[in-house]
Amino acid sequence: MALREMHSALVELSHNEKRKVEGEKQETWPGTRELAEQCDVDIYRARALLLKLVEQKLARKSEKRFHKSLRWLAINTRN
Repeated sequence: MALREMHSALVELSHNEKRKVEGEKQETWPGTRELAEQCDVDIYRARALLLKLVEQKLARKSEKRFHKSLRWLAINTRN
């Protein structure tokens, strides 16, 4: 259930109106802490769940860190 909840939070935060306007800039993608807070888990659990989503090709991880934080983007979603 936690993985599904994390994916839902990632979809919601990845595709909000402000981020759509910003485009595909990785620094605008949601960060690990933002997603952890949304799902009420610690950042280590959030990162583990997000990496599982990357393995399942449901998310992308930023190529570099922004302000010490990895950024994440939901992919393969149907609107």
